[in-house]
Amino acid sequence: VETATGSDTSATSTTDKFLQVNLETEIVSLAATGLSSTLPDVDTNQNGHSANDTSYIGQQDKTWSPPHGRGLGSDQCTTSSTPTPGLFDDDDENVDYLLDDENEEEGRGEFEPIMDDDELESGNVTELETSKQKRASMPTWLKENYADARERLVSEIAKNASHWPTCYDRGTFIDMTTFVQNILFGYLIYCAKDQEFHVPTASQLHAILLREVLNIFAQRDGQQVRDGNGLTDRVVAFMRSCFQHGIGPGPFAEIIRTQHIRRHEHLHVQYLETILIRSQSAVGHFLSKFLPFGLFDDINGYSGFVPSSGYFREFYVRFIASHAAEMDQHMAMLSAEVLQIDHSFKVIRHLGKVSGETVFSGGLHTSINEMNEIQSMVLTPSKAHAQFMPALQAISKSLETYGHKPIGAVMTDMPRIDKPELERTLPSLLTDVVPVPDIAALPKISIPIEWNVTQLSSRFQVNTRLNTIMDGLAKDEHFFVAMDMEWSVDIESGIQGQVALISMAFEHEIFLIPLVHYWHDGGLPNALLTFLRSPHISKIGMKINADFKRLFKDCGFTEKNQPFVGAIELGRLSKEKNITTNAGIGLADLTSQILRQFLPKDSSIRISTAWDNSELTDSQKNYAALDVYATWKIFQELNSIPTGMAVTRATPSGTPVVLLSADRSTIVAHGFVSPDQPNNLHGVNVTKTRIVVTITSILVPGHIISGDLMPSKQNTAFTSFPDPPFYIICKLKHLRTFKLSSCHPQPLPRSPQLQSNAEEILAFDEDHPYLNAENLEDSTSPVDLDHLQWYSEADVISDNDQDPAQSLTDEASGRAFAVLLGALAQSLETRTSNSELKRSGVFGDIWHLMHQFPISMQHGLRRPFARALRDAFFLYDQEDKATIEAFLATKGVKWETMLQYHPKWLFQRVKRFVPPPEELFPRVSQVLQAFGSLQDSKTGMPLFNAKCWDIAKNALENIRRGYYSDPPGVTLYYPRKRDKFGLLRFRCCRGTNGIEGGIHQNIILWFGSFNAAPDFTLESLRDYALYHNLKVGTLNRTGVPYKGSFDIWTQNRISQLLDVTSTRFTSNPPNFGPGGWVNGNNFVRSTEVFGILPLPPDFRMKLGMLVYHSQFAREGKIRHDYLAQRQNTRMAILPIHTQHERGLFRLLMAKSDGPFSGRSEPNWICLAEEWNGHANGSTIFYKLPEHLKTYWKKWQENVNEKNSISINEVAFNTIIKALSLPSVDIPHVTAAKPQPVRQQIDLKTEEPITYVEPWQVSNALGRHSVQQSAIQYYYGERPPPPSRLDKGKKRATTEDLDDSASSNVKIFKRKPRSCPKCHRVGCDGAFRSRPCSL
Repeated sequence: VETATGSDTSATSTTDKFLQVNLETEIVSLAATGLSSTLPDVDTNQNGHSANDTSYIGQQDKTWSPPHGRGLGSDQCTTSSTPTPGLFDDDDENVDYLLDDENEEEGRGEFEPIMDDDELESGNVTELETSKQKRASMPTWLKENYADARERLVSEIAKNASHWPTCYDRGTFIDMTTFVQNILFGYLIYCAKDQEFHVPTASQLHAILLREVLNIFAQRDGQQVRDGNGLTDRVVAFMRSCFQHGIGPGPFAEIIRTQHIRRHEHLHVQYLETILIRSQSAVGHFLSKFLPFGLFDDINGYSGFVPSSGYFREFYVRFIASHAAEMDQHMAMLSAEVLQIDHSFKVIRHLGKVSGETVFSGGLHTSINEMNEIQSMVLTPSKAHAQFMPALQAISKSLETYGHKPIGAVMTDMPRIDKPELERTLPSLLTDVVPVPDIAALPKISIPIEWNVTQLSSRFQVNTRLNTIMDGLAKDEHFFVAMDMEWSVDIESGIQGQVALISMAFEHEIFLIPLVHYWHDGGLPNALLTFLRSPHISKIGMKINADFKRLFKDCGFTEKNQPFVGAIELGRLSKEKNITTNAGIGLADLTSQILRQFLPKDSSIRISTAWDNSELTDSQKNYAALDVYATWKIFQELNSIPTGMAVTRATPSGTPVVLLSADRSTIVAHGFVSPDQPNNLHGVNVTKTRIVVTITSILVPGHIISGDLMPSKQNTAFTSFPDPPFYIICKLKHLRTFKLSSCHPQPLPRSPQLQSNAEEILAFDEDHPYLNAENLEDSTSPVDLDHLQWYSEADVISDNDQDPAQSLTDEASGRAFAVLLGALAQSLETRTSNSELKRSGVFGDIWHLMHQFPISMQHGLRRPFARALRDAFFLYDQEDKATIEAFLATKGVKWETMLQYHPKWLFQRVKRFVPPPEELFPRVSQVLQAFGSLQDSKTGMPLFNAKCWDIAKNALENIRRGYYSDPPGVTLYYPRKRDKFGLLRFRCCRGTNGIEGGIHQNIILWFGSFNAAPDFTLESLRDYALYHNLKVGTLNRTGVPYKGSFDIWTQNRISQLLDVTSTRFTSNPPNFGPGGWVNGNNFVRSTEVFGILPLPPDFRMKLGMLVYHSQFAREGKIRHDYLAQRQNTRMAILPIHTQHERGLFRLLMAKSDGPFSGRSEPNWICLAEEWNGHANGSTIFYKLPEHLKTYWKKWQENVNEKNSISINEVAFNTIIKALSLPSVDIPHVTAAKPQPVRQQIDLKTEEPITYVEPWQVSNALGRHSVQQSAIQYYYGERPPPPSRLDKGKKRATTEDLDDSASSNVKIFKRKPRSCPKCHRVGCDGAFRSRPCSL
């Protein structure tokens, strides 16, 4: 509604009156008289009338009052009458979840239209409730007039022969008897039952008028009409702009209310001026008394009304959601060669809450492209990769769909942790990557090709294979098998899953048995349980007893069940044979000592949540197979096993081979060397580095054959080839031989992490490999950047900075680092620097890396170290540097001076690059080694503590692997504009600061005060993303600011119409054609999902959650249906926030044989599955393991507080007693009733005023004037008397005429005053303050 207030009924004869009749709702029907538009400034003329009297009949005013649990914050349901924030009860805490009856229906459903403000629940104060009255369905005068008119019309229809009203018989259709008939007589209702026309009732009239009026105004001026109510397009645009710039629903409703009240006051002025004019007329004293204008919220008068903040909020949500498809399409069609990704855990502290609890505990994950345009935004319920990787995968698909280049590089704060998942999700990151080799003096262990690696994926396969083994055993025969187990762990929260994989190795067989689907399908196979319980089968493994205990617990077994037996600890066995002195030695160290081989232990594979996936990746299979194979070989005390042989031109024809991917990480196809080896095949030369192979089976259909091996010279995927067998030319380096006995050859291992033979950087406790996962610290783990960083003042030159050359060195500090540094440096000696080699597709943020070092802010070497480390990473572009140096020379300024005092100015005009790892590693290591041991001159403390040295080790390993070097062939700098000196400034897309320092900070700044619910949060972010992309993206892509509106649906419509009508113009329309607006409606819709991704099906099933069902949502009247629908779960996934949920948690904890009855933490995944079985969608909702663990930690903190009080009960009681009420009476604290200023002004005086005659006052003033004149005459300066000619239009005197005679000044006499109406000189009308006597 642009305006929803009406003019006062008493002013109907003097001001314009407009009618608005609103549709009755099921609870309360509302009606109000309308009034002209108030959003534009009202310019008034001299008579006080509006210069812009264009009026619009508003649609029905309604306010959304969400059910309890819609997720509104404490101030989301405030109405338009709410005072300025900070006054009265605006800051009252929302405790409705505690005080309200949660079983009571608390509002209308989400499938019904937006409700009226009068339907708000208790706690939402409106201007109507302050008067304890409800607004009338229509003004009393209108209702009475309508009742009289309807009675008369019914009588006329009954009496007239035509059975029509008299006005219809006259053909006028209008009867001016009363005011209402002007709009009434055009409508008669035809009753099919009686086959007659009837006069509509009041409710029918409301519906008729509302339907017709809304239809008219929906087609005029772009009125936005929904569910029988609406806002004008101007208000929607104004509201949207306010929301985009941080003015929320509450302040916006107050703005609209102010405009309505301003209009009311203007009408009041007009009314009073009209009364004044009439009172001063000739017949003014004959007029009767006028009624007062009335108050704004008089329900029987002006009946002013303004939509509440809740209405505006809900309308905005529905409005943006209606255009979501076009907005998301615009985002999906953007290009992205460089992707920057980052998580924000600060945004969720302000947005997306339910009853004060954060819904999206996983944070806001945002990705932007090299143009700083937002590619995706995902609100995640947990921190797992599976929660946001589907969004990145959808981006890759959209880039291919719309003809863009694939993603070539990804910038992240956590390169080591994110790299495996990013490479699996975005295969383009592996293109042309040459991984850095591992630090290992020993050869890497690998599985011989004669070994069979078999994945037993079904219950039938497991039972068949294991029963065959056990059936072949003779009585009392002993059988040995190596065994290992893997399970998921969230590195952020430390939550561990159930055992997900059992791997076995014996003789020449390796079995991989995934267990994920068994936990939801009757438990482990019987043959596997028998195998584990058999005392005749010895299971060898590292920490195998701990694995058995975990598996036994995951099965839900108790002491009554038969245990798993036959475990042989490999570490203890090696100690017994005097091979090692430590039984707790790790498997990698044992492999190097016994087998003299290097076992890779990639932490990103070992500690991840991917083990619970339904399909294991090749890396996971290879990792598990290598572990159990190494265990078996150690048990057998063998040295090494040869791998598959390389293929040469001399390899015999018919030799079975496997085709590897370009990075040698994956076997993509099987085949054999073709008997015929021509010099040319289909136009492609078969050189000495190539060979013709017959492909017999394809393992990876998406693998691309390089264009130089194809006749078409185009890269071609296997999906474009015919069914096998077929011929193909392959490069020799991509082929390996294998034995046909291999059941399923596995891919070669990918680039591993630094291992223990080089003083392993990431050391884990093998006894509890996942319990300490949350203590692991990657060199790029998430950090809080709210506070001032130690490197933030690196550009500031201070007298307090300590000179490194004169600093003392702590000899003990960094000795261990020097040993590792030697090993790392030795690994680089054999490598030559090559800036063309791409070492990785995933890169870290350098400033985030620097933040990892916990440097003291008071250390004297803080800033010198920051400058040195900065200069070690970044090298200057020599051409840019020469240009700037030449310019500075013309100004008499040196480069060193600008670098010392104004480095920011330089960095904006000089491009910088980070060298390859072979060059970067020695530069950074030299700085770390030189500064780390230097002592502060005051405290004597070294710059690095033990934690800093550990971080330095980790950082150098990441640098060695190329995670911080610039990717070759990827553009990171883009020109911005030239400064006033003509020097070009650049914009850099290196790192992730564009997200955290730009987008996320803006979201917090603009929307942090909204306290928005999940739906409002989602639509606000969607609108912000479009606003940001149009503003920032247009400027970065074209160099010209965006000048259009943000209604892209209008832009798309213009583009569509121009496409049809372009031939009718004299020239090509501007912004049309190449380089113009891209209409997303001309392309296939993207499959990307913005904001809230559906839960992965495997993960949903594992937690016992059902899929979303709309019928169940309607019939069950579930709460938070908005979230459930988008999460694709039967009920919403929310943190613990209701009384029933807190009670259920206490019951689960109190259960004697429940999940909390063990010696350690419960299995949170199993607990979440059990919890979800109790969910009902009304008081108990679905939970993730993270939700339960977070609440358990809070519960522990509360219990610890109570226990601490109990231990110190004596001291606590003493304090309580000292703070208790004293024995003396405490005075009663009174509260004063507030009063307006007009009531506080005291007009009474204590002494009566004595009456004074007027002549006495004049006499006193005259005497005082004479005295002052005498003083001025004697003591003051007397100016010369002014000439009578200087007195303007005053009539000149005789003396003036005499004085001016000589000057020939012409003097005109004033004409006698006459009446402007009758033109008589003696009429009273000659004076404008009096009326004409005629």
